[in-house]
Amino acid sequence: MNNCTKRLLAIEQLTNTLVSYVPMLTNKKTSVSAWSVGEQLHHTLLVNESILTKIMANESVEGKPTTLIGRIILFLGVIPRGKGKAPKIFVTKQLTEKEVNTLITQQLTTIAILKNIDNTTLQCSFPHPYFGLLTTKQWLRFIQIHTNHHVKIIRDIMS
Repeated sequence: MNNCTKRLLAIEQLTNTLVSYVPMLTNKKTSVSAWSVGEQLHHTLLVNESILTKIMANESVEGKPTTLIGRIILFLGVIPRGKGKAPKIFVTKQLTEKEVNTLITQQLTTIAILKNIDNTTLQCSFPHPYFGLLTTKQWLRFIQIHTNHHVKIIRDIMS
């Protein structure tokens, strides 16, 4: 099993973890985040699906090299809380349970498709708005880190 397949399996597991938070969409704790559980889920799923769709298209785009902060985050596997802002296209809104479940199903379908593609052919790269140009492997690593970041926030909201 290659690195991309392992990462896709881990992302699939994380996505399945998100399902357990769907009944708690409206929960919010402003001392933890300005966003509710539902908004955390919507943002995470929106970002992940956008990245996975670009990976599936397998088209490379030019961009500036990976930044130092991007390399550090990919290496450490942690995004510091409250240090970055979501790009405008990924700013979230409150969704219904049905809408969130639809996004989760869509993401799991995309992951299943990617798992069935020969991962050695997935060699695209495209820029992250803050971290510069990332490869397919780096993007999959980022999805794991980003999803874990929001799962931790959700857990803190729920505590």
